[in-house]
Amino acid sequence: MNIVFFASGSGSNFKSIHHNIKIGKINAEIKLLVSNNPKADVLAYANAEEIPIFIHNKTRFSSKIEFIDSLFNQLKKANADLLVLAGFMKNGLNFFRSIVHIPKLE
Repeated sequence: MNIVFFASGSGSNFKSIHHNIKIGKINAEIKLLVSNNPKADVLAYANAEEIPIFIHNKTRFSSKIEFIDSLFNQLKKANADLLVLAGFMKNGLNFFRSIVHIPKLE
């Protein structure tokens, strides 16, 4: 299973899952780490583990279409079977709500 992670902080969930993949408890491969925070601590870990990184934040794109297309292109390249929101909750759900209908639970 090809996994793409979304993380924007320390990456404790990402690191834990990655560790379990490395020791064979989870049969998967992390194909990409996406972060909206270029200063996230998780990036150093992913870099050291040679996991591809994609910084995806609105400041890099001139339109919402370019912003969304760039992410979809990266997900296609990664051949993602599963997307994991690992601490990407600050704006992650709002982003996904903007491209896929996810009703708010209130």
